[in-house]
Amino acid sequence: MKLKLNLISVILITLFCSMNVNAQPKVTVTLCTGYQTPTEHQGDLIPNDNVTSFSSVGSNNNVFVVLKFEPFGKSVGLRTVITKDSPDGKFEQDRVASMSSTQHNCSNDFSIKEPGKYCLRVVDEFDESIKYSDDYYFTVK
Repeated sequence: MKLKLNLISVILITLFCSMNVNAQPKVTVTLCTGYQTPTEHQGDLIPNDNVTSFSSVGSNNNVFVVLKFEPFGKSVGLRTVITKDSPDGKFEQDRVASMSSTQHNCSNDFSIKEPGKYCLRVVDEFDESIKYSDDYYFTVK
């Protein structure tokens, strides 16, 4: 009986450890008209006016994105990818942000002038199969 309990304990511990090793922090995406940087560049970025529709006229950068996440505990490259219409649509633009082990937010700015529907997602810099965010849809008018 004691051997059986020890075996069950070892199996449960192994399963628990393997689940934690593969778990990736989730990245929350906020689409906005811009953002404010805290004083002395400490703390969270503050998005202005959360939106899902952007104007194709105006400044060079018209699509602003704030990414928030729990620190990864290691250095990672977050690649923000924008495609036309759907996740499998025509590639439009991407940005890569290198995160230190303790960072918990960052921003990306894009210039998208062609009106239409777009999809944004955050993946690993080197392996697109590692997806850190859900798919987020927005339009440019």
